[in-house]
Amino acid sequence: MKKYAWLIYIISCFFIGFLFTYLVYIGLWTRLMDGFRSIPIWLYILWLPVVFYVTLTMHELGHLIAFRIQGVKIRALYLTIFVFYKNDKGWHFTIKPKLWVLFGGMVIPDLPQIKSDEDMDHITHVFARSLIAAPYVTISVMILSVMSFLLVWIFGSGSFCFGLLTIFMMYTVLLSSLYIYTFKLNTKHLYGDFVAYKKIKEDPLFRFAEIYQYQSFSLDVDDNVTYLYEHAKRLIESQDKLKHHLFMIMTLMAYLEGVMHHELSPSTIIDEKLSTLPVRSLASTEEGLTLLYMLAEYHYHQQRVDIAYAFVEKAQKHAGKKLPELLKNYLYKRTEHVLHIAYHDAFLSLDENLYIGQAWLFEAIEDPYDILRKTHEQLPFQVYVCDIPVDNISGYDIKKDVNDDI
Repeated sequence: MKKYAWLIYIISCFFIGFLFTYLVYIGLWTRLMDGFRSIPIWLYILWLPVVFYVTLTMHELGHLIAFRIQGVKIRALYLTIFVFYKNDKGWHFTIKPKLWVLFGGMVIPDLPQIKSDEDMDHITHVFARSLIAAPYVTISVMILSVMSFLLVWIFGSGSFCFGLLTIFMMYTVLLSSLYIYTFKLNTKHLYGDFVAYKKIKEDPLFRFAEIYQYQSFSLDVDDNVTYLYEHAKRLIESQDKLKHHLFMIMTLMAYLEGVMHHELSPSTIIDEKLSTLPVRSLASTEEGLTLLYMLAEYHYHQQRVDIAYAFVEKAQKHAGKKLPELLKNYLYKRTEHVLHIAYHDAFLSLDENLYIGQAWLFEAIEDPYDILRKTHEQLPFQVYVCDIPVDNISGYDIKKDVNDDI
């Protein structure tokens, strides 16, 4: 291709020159320039946020309508700082200035309870269709805006309205191109619609983690968590090796939650796999460190107090230096409190001492501090008995000492 780059350049220049000459000849170029000149500068600036919210709203409505068509209710709609959300009392609207960091939107479905493989398969298909619907809407809006511009340019009249339509088309193409780029993003915590669509169909850990998280936002809540727990248990047992990536960690947390707080039966197979987890690697990430302290609570719950204390020590020792001090301090003191090592009621009662991470994004629909406080409940006290060898102690007459005390 590089060999013929000069030829491609010459052909492109010829085509552009021919097109420009033709547009000037038939008067369309003059009409285009008149349209630009009819719009004041301030309207160019104002029109950008207008088009941004139009394109963003259309994209998020693609997700929302796809969910509703498939019979799934909606819990919340985010459009940057503007949040429409539903609770037990109905729909509400609020403005959260901090949400500018999203620079986008989000649709949170109100998922029904999942109690069988059939339910899981159905919700998976619902998610997949809803994920792919929004990109199609974005691309369709871009194509329609270009077609409308061309039709008005050729057959319409009036410079001002044509100028507004031209700016709308240009901004729509620019923003839509940016959206299309984000559809292919694939980072540790961010997945574009195209990537998420593929992963939810092909990656069972990703699928479970996403559905499990959104299930927690549902207004249709009951205490029947058995299916999701059993599903998480099967997924973990099927893994040859427990990798320390985000979705494996989330699946492990769902399993541990089921054992500790819903008294569901643990798996000996998983217990063996848990012993192979790389402590140092986990401790270097926020989610991994949280899992390590949760494992300490799990072993304590299973009456393996010595292992629980060992996990607390390892988690504190190897906690990543780049992790927030608030996170490390909170997890350590919370775990001490839960395991009866030390009691931190005063510390845990203050919001400023609690680390909510990215959960603040969802504070419009649930209080992240209330959710954390539920994890502060102490586990049933376990007696920690340590055998002390006394047979080989020299210079100490145990019998005499006991008689003296009596």
